[in-house]
Amino acid sequence: MSDTLLSFRDITQKFGASPTLALRDVSFDVPEGQFIAVVGASGCGKTTLLNMAAGLVEPTSGTVALSGKAPRCPNYDLGFMFARDALLPWRSAVRNVQLPLEARGLPRRARKEMAERMLGLVGLGGREHQYPAQLSQGMRQRVALARTLAADPRLLLMDEPFAALDARTRLHMQAEFLRIWETTEGTRRTVFLVTHDLQEAALMADRVIVMLPSPGRIAVDLTVELPRPRADVLEEIIFTEQFREIQAELFAHLEGAVAVSGKGAS
Repeated sequence: MSDTLLSFRDITQKFGASPTLALRDVSFDVPEGQFIAVVGASGCGKTTLLNMAAGLVEPTSGTVALSGKAPRCPNYDLGFMFARDALLPWRSAVRNVQLPLEARGLPRRARKEMAERMLGLVGLGGREHQYPAQLSQGMRQRVALARTLAADPRLLLMDEPFAALDARTRLHMQAEFLRIWETTEGTRRTVFLVTHDLQEAALMADRVIVMLPSPGRIAVDLTVELPRPRADVLEEIIFTEQFREIQAELFAHLEGAVAVSGKGAS
């Protein structure tokens, strides 16, 4: 790991006229090149933190810093991937992937070459001219991944990116993403993943933060002691005793979150 890329300091967030306290005193740093996952119950502020990193939401109090400065929007050093592919239905796969490159003003030929290379990287070579309606959900997510990677962002923000997929396709996409991320030459992209899936968090990330809800705050910040590269052995890892122990520790804190939430609601 190298220098801190993303930093949250004493973040408190309130929404609405009432107002509702969404986050309270949240602080953590993300070193450049780290894969961090944030998990927790709905309403614990995971996506709010992600949106703060993108410059879409400003904290009520506290500071967010990206490369030492307040995040701004738009920021072409960021890549955003959502639960749904958000592809434009009137554009072919290759033209969807070209979108961030158009925003950067790259020449047409360079855009096309980069988009085709990215589609090949995610296993969609030969499907460049198919439209979203002609592709399966898993293929559309691959196009979305290719589009996210095409602009070579420094920080990848991922909000439940594989949640809409069936279990087998989800595991395949997780492996596909890790294969690309783990084999990147030079400094790996920093990844900030928000997910409800403890297995996904433990399987993919270097570090997992479990959030407590109402208001959102950190329950545990755990380093995942699994060797890399993992992409080719995910199906083996999930059945190991070490992985079960990691999941059990995370689940214990998540169960605590459920208990706290239930107690507060009574």
